[in-house]
Amino acid sequence: GALAIAEEQVSDIKAVLEQERQATKEANEKLLESHRDVQAARDELLQERALAGKGAEELCSREKVLKTQVASLEENIEANGREMMQMKGINAELEARVLDLTNVLMMEQQKVAEGEGR
Repeated sequence: GALAIAEEQVSDIKAVLEQERQATKEANEKLLESHRDVQAARDELLQERALAGKGAEELCSREKVLKTQVASLEENIEANGREMMQMKGINAELEARVLDLTNVLMMEQQKVAEGEGR
């Protein structure tokens, strides 16, 4: 009797141990899976950082190009402004000459009219 009871208890303990082993094995597998997930997430983060770095470099070089273009356009605007001022000066001179010539013409017409009136 006592031996049978002892064997039964050993058998029960072995069953419990087997369940514990199985549970431990499953927990280890889950832990390994979690580690793989964490590593995958880390790898993804590193890739994202690398892409972000490339994106930032591209933005910087694009910004340099745009700044150069803006500077060039500003120079053109200034040059155009100087040309406009020169043109205005030339226009003013031409208008003054037209006014002078108009006055001379009117004076000549007046002289002719006075000459005819005599």
